[in-house]
Amino acid sequence: MQFGGDDFFRPKPCDRCNSENAKMMHTMSWFTEERICIPCSEKEDQIKKKMRVKGMDVSTFEGCGYIPKV
Repeated sequence: MQFGGDDFFRPKPCDRCNSENAKMMHTMSWFTEERICIPCSEKEDQIKKKMRVKGMDVSTFEGCGYIPKV
């Protein structure tokens, strides 16, 4: 199978937890440049929800390079 120059579509484990789940289905992290599995993405969604509850502007953290502690 040819992937060209786009490594995003190449099957590989989750960049964050190293789970093999990311080989089947993955997404980009909201906070970092990591390619993450769906369970890690769901954890990020929970972090964003907690941030909103605390009145934080979640959009200012998009691509910030780290996972905020809430």
